[in-house]
Amino acid sequence: MSAVEIPIGDASFVGRFLRYVDPVSGEWTGYRDDDGYGIFTWPGPAGERVKFRAHRVAWAIAHQAQPTGVIRHGCDHPPCCRPGCLKDGTQADNIADRDDPRRRHARRAAAIAAAGQQVLSLAFGP
Repeated sequence: MSAVEIPIGDASFVGRFLRYVDPVSGEWTGYRDDDGYGIFTWPGPAGERVKFRAHRVAWAIAHQAQPTGVIRHGCDHPPCCRPGCLKDGTQADNIADRDDPRRRHARRAAAIAAAGQQVLSLAFGP
């Protein structure tokens, strides 16, 4: 998305960013890309428009540091900007998260529910 450092020391940057984060749910309320990730646009150092993924900015502000790798969602919810849900890691960590069977089932159940369908749980009795 951007090779420009996230300007976490700029109060106007942080203030403008936080206006797009729902204070209750922590969800990004601004523009989202086709994958559901929040996109925050800011004038860059030379005045050009720079785009950042919102969850990366949220992590950087919360930790007062630049991300070193992939910022992963522990909640599997792309627009989430809650610092407690976000972890810095590697692409290998991100793939392992994706392939975790428990998380895969939770994502599938959420997708089914979002489509207005019901997840059936079969119970076999005596």
